[in-house]
Amino acid sequence: MSSYSDTPSLVASGDTTAYRFVKVSGRNTGVTCSAITDIAVGVADGSSKSFPVSGGTNLHAAAGDPINLQGGNVVLIEAAGAILAGAVIAPSANGRAQTAVATQFPYGIALEPAAAAGEIIRIYKQAGTSVV
Repeated sequence: MSSYSDTPSLVASGDTTAYRFVKVSGRNTGVTCSAITDIAVGVADGSSKSFPVSGGTNLHAAAGDPINLQGGNVVLIEAAGAILAGAVIAPSANGRAQTAVATQFPYGIALEPAAAAGEIIRIYKQAGTSVV
């Protein structure tokens, strides 16, 4: 018997941070988005590794660890800066959520505002969202 999930299973190819956009980096591997032109396939959940790595910071996943992407249509993500509710959202250069610009592949719609970088907000995943 097989099962189907709309949430892909990826293994980290590098450091991956919680509540950030994740892109495919190779065959069945992923990593935190690192450019505004990256196409996000999901958002890492809020879990972290059991033990601190890299100078004491807790990562969501390091190379070789599984990446836990959030399922469902509404996900939590860290804002890159101020965001208005209803704004079209895409990845920033560090995998956070930002208001999309014309050169980006949009991911969804902000369901609530963010006043500053670092805030965790809810976004609605919406395929085919347009920035124009």
